[in-house]
Amino acid sequence: MRVSERLRELHYYMSEGLPPFWTSVSPLTRRLIALGVISEMRIAIEQLEAINQRLDFEISTEDADIDFDLWLGDSSDIQYIFHNLGYITSDEDDSTVNKLPDLFPIGKSLTFREASAETLKTGLRQLGSDINLNHTDIAKALINGFGRIVCLVREIQEKMNEIPDELYENYCHDSFARDLDLAYQAAERDYLSWKDEHEWKSQQSLEDKRTQEILRLITSGVFIHAIKPTNREIKECPIKIQEEALEYNTTLPDEIEVECARVGNFVFMKESIMWLDYVKIGKYLYKHYKDMTFEEEMAIKYFDVMLDFIHRDMAGVNPSLAVYLPDYEDNKLQAIFDNALKVITTCNTYLSEKLPNDFLKQYLEAAFYGDIKREVQSILGRKAIYTNICKMLGMLRVSMKVFKVGTSSEQLAACVSTLTDKPNKDSMIRKIDEGASDKNSKIRIWTDDYIKTHCYTDSERLFLKQAKS
Repeated sequence: MRVSERLRELHYYMSEGLPPFWTSVSPLTRRLIALGVISEMRIAIEQLEAINQRLDFEISTEDADIDFDLWLGDSSDIQYIFHNLGYITSDEDDSTVNKLPDLFPIGKSLTFREASAETLKTGLRQLGSDINLNHTDIAKALINGFGRIVCLVREIQEKMNEIPDELYENYCHDSFARDLDLAYQAAERDYLSWKDEHEWKSQQSLEDKRTQEILRLITSGVFIHAIKPTNREIKECPIKIQEEALEYNTTLPDEIEVECARVGNFVFMKESIMWLDYVKIGKYLYKHYKDMTFEEEMAIKYFDVMLDFIHRDMAGVNPSLAVYLPDYEDNKLQAIFDNALKVITTCNTYLSEKLPNDFLKQYLEAAFYGDIKREVQSILGRKAIYTNICKMLGMLRVSMKVFKVGTSSEQLAACVSTLTDKPNKDSMIRKIDEGASDKNSKIRIWTDDYIKTHCYTDSERLFLKQAKS
């Protein structure tokens, strides 16, 4: 059970679920109920502690769904459960314990027998004994559990008021990922149908389609929970609904300028490309998680997918816009990596038999996306990609762990030169030797550590450790 649900049920049970019969039940029953509440409190505290720690690096729907007012507001309606006198048992309770096993299937069950009945009575007497479980201690446990929950809820609320932008952005992407296949399929179907029925290969036609999708987003009510924009925001809004862009007989909603400004607060423009502000949208979705309907969430996901379809076609019509697409940098990096991988894996022929066949790929991935990614992406992003791969090959060769014994710089250069004659083979040999003689660069130091971790045996690593000490 999510902590938000547990907290709601726990509070309801303490405030509204018990009072109608609390005064009429026996003290033993109250003790058992109190122990159940204490047990639920303990579970809730563990869940809240986990959320409190996780909030330092992640936000989720679980914390977004917590009802803070429920626990930080007036608690006078649950004071009765904290009264210790209600847990003092009497002789009447002992009589109840003696008779209670009569309701169990003694002799008719595979597990519940006479011995089970005696064990049950003993346990209930222990729970009902003021010597073993004092009535004051029960009340104190309830008060302590309630106080722990209140403190944790307050601390979580304070953390949620100072969430960094990157956590909101991550939350947005996580939210979009849920049920994304539904939104994608719907948007793809609708967009392909639109393209099939329209002359779409023009900037104006695609911009008109985007305007129609913005209007669809507005009418979905997804941003109805946002505060009304200021007059300045309305005046400076980047979104304008031009009737010429709409289908014939389209009716505009009332206060369309206000609704455009609502949406405008969550987007920005780069040339003709519209970007969603994932930080602002993530914050909006998080703060209004309890208010949003499934249909509203699907509307913003649908719009995000549709924008991507439209913008890719815009870049097809006008290639200069490609640099403004959200995944342009990612695609550029992927292209650099793929090119570098093609170069370095030409040397797989000389890879040591002790290493996996994809060792060079693993090495390049770790370097390109790991701790030294800035340095590696920078040098491989230049035109001299062959030169820099040769240097990295030299760093690997000199370790005597990566390539077969006796593998020379000339042999490695011959492999790489099969892809290009610029630089020539002799120049590649010099660069491989240059990489081998490099002792102090950040990439060389990282490469040495990578080889020790992935190519050395345990005994070799132990020997190195002892040699340093």
